[in-house]
Amino acid sequence: MDAGASSSAINVVETNDSKADWSCSDRATCTGDYEAFILKALPMYGHPISQAALDAQIKALDDGAVPLETKKLSQAELASRILAGANIEFLVNGIDARKLEVKTTATTAANGMVERDLVFVDPWVGTFKGVLLAPTGSGPFPTVIAIHGHPDDAEIYRDSYHGKDFPGRGYAILMLTMRAMAIDAAEHQITIDLLRAGFSLVGMRVYETLLGLKYLRFLAEKDKSIDGARLGLIGHSGGSSASDLTVRIEPRVKAYVSDNSVDWHRSDTAWDTLVGNIEPYHCETLPALYPVNEQIRDFSTASSSIDKVAYATAQSQSGNDGLITFFDMHLMK
Repeated sequence: MDAGASSSAINVVETNDSKADWSCSDRATCTGDYEAFILKALPMYGHPISQAALDAQIKALDDGAVPLETKKLSQAELASRILAGANIEFLVNGIDARKLEVKTTATTAANGMVERDLVFVDPWVGTFKGVLLAPTGSGPFPTVIAIHGHPDDAEIYRDSYHGKDFPGRGYAILMLTMRAMAIDAAEHQITIDLLRAGFSLVGMRVYETLLGLKYLRFLAEKDKSIDGARLGLIGHSGGSSASDLTVRIEPRVKAYVSDNSVDWHRSDTAWDTLVGNIEPYHCETLPALYPVNEQIRDFSTASSSIDKVAYATAQSQSGNDGLITFFDMHLMK
């Protein structure tokens, strides 16, 4: 095993470890790290509520009793509302100084690209996986981070969607695997557990995306393989729902493609018909953000360049040229 740490303020420790993995046989039902997060974060940062109180919040939304925010919020004010509503400000503060382990479990080179299989280990949210593809050569490359939808993962995004297209166009792409993202009972239960503790599943996904961006910024400083000034983001379905928040709080994302947005009350997907009436609690349930949902989704006010595309365009292999051309306009300058 090779180990190395950066002297940068971005605290990432890289290792090469072919045996590294996570103790999760099924990432779709892998919620243990989130339950551990609740136990660790609750005493200092949680806002626990009863199930009855949580149900009452949802009923108020159902009854139309929760007004939308009428004041036009500045970018800073909107970011603050998102951080507070998702209760992730304590995670975002000091994110660069906090230790992040990134273990490379395999490296392969073929077809003009280099692939690195990664395991991320964070002291708050535990262990998750990612795949980094880059063109052959030294870079620095503009880089896109991709967040998949239900019930996919980084490998599916790489093989079945357009992950492999980016290196041929001069981009690196980091695809992360989100846990508990299968529209099933496990996702439903951890959603409730997090909400009752004063956190949210979508907040976990935003933080994990920021960890991926932290790693890319570390590589930009470490060996200049990544261009830290040319970072993009793409999300599909539930990945877009989370990324809609990420792009509002992370100004270093210069270009973003989204194919889905929600109001943080009810999912746009018929979850109840898919898995047996598990509404109203799903990964996109976050009552605190409902009052500002329209302002979050008003991409005309975003500091990043944003392309709102038809649903599944950010997933499908068709139309990839248009997606990458959008990133060309904003990241290849």
